[in-house]
Amino acid sequence: MRRYSNLDSMSKIVHMLREPGALTPDGHFQAPSSTRVEVDPPEPFKLTQRLKPDVIDQIIACYQAGEPSTAIATSFNISKGSVIRLVRNAAAAIRKQGLTQEQVEEAIKLYVDGKSLAWIGKHLRVDRGTVWRQLRKRGVKMRDSHRRER
Repeated sequence: MRRYSNLDSMSKIVHMLREPGALTPDGHFQAPSSTRVEVDPPEPFKLTQRLKPDVIDQIIACYQAGEPSTAIATSFNISKGSVIRLVRNAAAAIRKQGLTQEQVEEAIKLYVDGKSLAWIGKHLRVDRGTVWRQLRKRGVKMRDSHRRER
């Protein structure tokens, strides 16, 4: 073997030779009868091909009923962006899911009490970035994420 030899193909040949029944009694190589592995066909990429129309209608109904898009995405095993795309394609209104004034006040109290942004976000069922933006907007002094003194 030289410096620029294709070691990968050579290692595959050696591996195939080590398989039981790869060599005939007279010492010749005998390729396996079936080298193909049976796999399931890939799932369709397009969302409308993966989901049946009744499932899409159910997703839109859940969204219009007020369920958070993240919860819908989790329950139907799709992304949040896919939920929003389906709702937009159905010409339904997209609602803004910010924090209410009561939630912001609760977030401020929890943050001042020492809870993390991630914990508060999980508690309020929003992203930690949403909590961070609302706290900064209200002038709350933010802690260092690595517990260093500022």
